[in-house]
Formats: sequence, C-alpha cells, structure tokens
Amino acid sequence: MSPSPPNANFGPRIDDISYVDALESSIPIGNGPHIGDLLNIIFVKIIYFIKLIFHLFFQRKFILHRLIGLLYLLQYFFAFYLFFKNYDLFKSSFLIWSLPLTGFVQSLTAIYTFTFLSRTKRDAGYYSDRGTLSYPFIVENSFFASILLFQWLYYSNKFYPLFTSSIIIDNLFVFLPYIARQLWPKTSFRDSLYNSDKNKTEKNKKFFFIVTHITKCFYIWAKHYIGFFLNYIRFFNRVDTEDIYHIYLLLLFGAFATTISMFLHTLKFK
Repeated sequence: MSPSPPNANFGPRIDDISYVDALESSIPIGNGPHIGDLLNIIFVKIIYFIKLIFHLFFQRKFILHRLIGLLYLLQYFFAFYLFFKNYDLFKSSFLIWSLPLTGFVQSLTAIYTFTFLSRTKRDAGYYSDRGTLSYPFIVENSFFASILLFQWLYYSNKFYPLFTSSIIIDNLFVFLPYIARQLWPKTSFRDSLYNSDKNKTEKNKKFFFIVTHITKCFYIWAKHYIGFFLNYIRFFNRVDTEDIYHIYLLLLFGAFATTISMFLHTLKFK
C-alpha cells in the first residue's frame, strides 16, 4: 500500500473546501459594524425616550398639572425604593408628608385645569375605552386624595401628636369624614355602565363590566377597612411598629390607585 501524501486531507469536503474552512469563513473577522448598529439602536431609543418625556410632561398646555404629576411620580418611585431599602429613613423622611400633599395638590390642579370636561355624573368615563373622564369624577377624586393625605400623616409619629391634640380635626377625619363628603360630587359605579354601547367597544364591553363590579367590591372593602378601621385602631393607639410598617406599604399602593391612575388618564388630554 502506497503511503498517503503528506498534505492529504481525509476530512469531509464541500466543493473542495473543508468543514473547518467553511466554518471559519462564516465567522465575521471584525465586529465593528455589529457594535455600530447596536449603538445606533440605543441612540435612537434614547432620543425617542427624551421626546416621549417632553411630550408627556413639558408641553405648554396643562404644563402645571403635568409638572406636578411628574414631581409626584418621582417622589412615588423614590418612596417605594426607600421603603424597602431603608424603612427607618423612609418613615422619618420628607416623603411622609410631601408625597400625599403633592397628590392632593395634583388633584386640585386637575380641577382647575380640565374644566372643559363633561359635567355628567352618570358616566364618569373612567371605565371605558372610548369615553373620557367626566369633570365630577375629577372633582370627586380630590376628596379621596385628602383622606389619603390625612392617613399618611396620622400614622406618622411626627404628626400624630398634632392630631390628637386637636379634638376637632382628629374626630372629624376619623369618625365623620363622609359628612364632609356631601360637599363633593358623587359618581356611581352602577351608573358608569350607563351608555356602554357608545363609550365601550364591543370586544371590551364584557371586560369593563367585570372590572367595574370588581372595583365596586374593592371600594366597599377599602372604605370600611382602610378608610375607617385603620383610623379607629390608630385613634385608640392599638397599633405597633410592625402594623405601621405594613399599613404604610398599603398606603403606597393606595397612592397609586388614587393619584397615579388618575394622572395617567389625564395625560391623554391635548
């Protein structure tokens, strides 16, 4: 048997090119163009994000309401971070009063900004994908923002003595908040289903029907548990530090439901 040539290649070949050569030829020599494309995509995304922020918060129309809403969002995310990162710092920080106060002020700016909205009370426009918020619904939200502001301060050991020393404010907000409620307009969950054929698309009508009833059940629970019970146990000084920790977490979620959800709705007004 004759010896094999010294440069013989017994590996499989494709058109006289070995698999190794084919693999090497498929690997790009330089990755410069790929990095350039990636950087270009990142740059475009950054520009888009900047334009989006400007469009949402820095337009001249409704700018006061939008800027206060932006201030609230920044405080809210910082409060959430601080709550889990350093709770002791959170409960003694300015956020305890500035966050709910900003939320209340934001509800007032909405009242004086969106006066062009419908005055109807039957269809608040919150539970629909076609309609817009009604003016009574926006005014009504300021009541709940004020209740939330009181509760944030009431559970703060810094402000609690101030309320207990004032018999009128303490008893009014703890036991009789819904007496003052008569000064605000009232919208109904049941009435929000009125005119569903016009303010809800056919494919989402069932969804909003279910969501409205779920929200109604939650509101009943929130009114009696968050709105009354938590104030009662604080009034009688029946809470400990662990209770206050969990209640502040609950208030953080309440801040989103009361203020941020409303603010996001108003951002679509042009």
